[in-house]
Amino acid sequence: RPPRSTLFPYTTLFRSARRPIAAEPEASETLAALARHLDDHSTEEVSLDTLCDISGYSEGHLIRAFKQHFGLTPHAYLLNRRIQLGRLELANGTPIAEAALNAGFADQPHFQRTFKRLMAATPNQYRQPSTDHQIQTTDRKQ
Repeated sequence: RPPRSTLFPYTTLFRSARRPIAAEPEASETLAALARHLDDHSTEEVSLDTLCDISGYSEGHLIRAFKQHFGLTPHAYLLNRRIQLGRLELANGTPIAEAALNAGFADQPHFQRTFKRLMAATPNQYRQPSTDHQIQTTDRKQ
């Protein structure tokens, strides 16, 4: 068994590795600014190069840091935001094709595939009230 004095650097290193690293306030503000940019420009094409220019991060670092902070890559965040906009459009009675274009999708099929993957329902199913909801509404009126 090695003497305790030779184990000290390794045990100290092990203990420090288990401690969470404090997030740098500057980094979180940069990432928040990127999220705001994606929110403000969600219906437009936003390139990774543009996000890198805004943040000063490399592509790989930007994707890793954004995913660690928000739980999504910048592209997934943008798609999620577009689906949220599409949901609002559908709720307001906008036709599916128009909602897709207004939300920033190039075409209706892409919107429908992404919507179904994220919402577990097609846009048309989302627009139609469920029969359970109609029954509950009817029961409440009586």
